[in-house]
Amino acid sequence: MVLGLCTAFIVFRLEAIIFLLFNICVLVAGLINLATRNSERKSSFITLSCFYGIGTILGFYTFMQSSFGTMFSQSIGVLVPLVFSITFIIFAVKQKKPTAYLTKCPLCNHDISSETKSCPNCGNKIANTR
Repeated sequence: MVLGLCTAFIVFRLEAIIFLLFNICVLVAGLINLATRNSERKSSFITLSCFYGIGTILGFYTFMQSSFGTMFSQSIGVLVPLVFSITFIIFAVKQKKPTAYLTKCPLCNHDISSETKSCPNCGNKIANTR
């Protein structure tokens, strides 16, 4: 009897810890999303996909092993990070490379955009290298 109660307590604690980790993963992913919302880097989309993916796995485990909440709320709680993870993977794959980059003026060595026609510092005409 005591062994059964200890096992049930440990299993419940494990489910609670996994559920907490699920919430932490989703929260961290949301914070990363807010911090990098204007970023054009693929690394931010990949990081978001990883955190939402880990959250989905942990949420799915909790969904299958526990009796927290109702089936509907648990399924929504697992499906939302899954949809976000898939969405950010698609964004990372389909994201276009930035077209402009910084280069140096050959005359004054000033930083200029690759799309500029003349140097704003010295007025030197820049040949289009594209």
